[in-house]
Amino acid sequence: PETTIVEQSSGLMRSHGDRGPPRPFSNCLWLIRSQTINARITLQILPSTRLENVGLEYVEVYDGERLAPSALRLRWPLSYAEADGPLPDVLTSTTSAMLVRFRCGGLSQTTRFEARYFISEFDTIQLIDLSPRSGVQGSDAAVSIGFTTTHAALLNG
Repeated sequence: PETTIVEQSSGLMRSHGDRGPPRPFSNCLWLIRSQTINARITLQILPSTRLENVGLEYVEVYDGERLAPSALRLRWPLSYAEADGPLPDVLTSTTSAMLVRFRCGGLSQTTRFEARYFISEFDTIQLIDLSPRSGVQGSDAAVSIGFTTTHAALLNG
């Protein structure tokens, strides 16, 4: 089921809350979309992002609302060398939606994903949690809007 977390012109998405790293094998999935036709969404992966188990942990960004191979804009990292290198460039959608997936591997104390998303100040976008639900896996999510932080246990894997 969809859970709309926030409707604002910008925000911060995180794979974890204040209690520590995401749970092992979490599969977080967010949809960022605008109701405005031809709106462009921008996503910046933040330097605080850390992936410990390359191959098991990754970030994927899709242009649009579907996990279609033809819409895949980014899969990072592809190698240990890439994980130790610079972060991917800022991504901008070509449609009014962007789908972001974060996959957490095994037990990790430092794995985390943080990204900032934004759109024109004259528009708002929805951040929607599409993560699969499970009683065993999951993590605490936090979404920051300006100086207000909303915490919720939403990103189940």
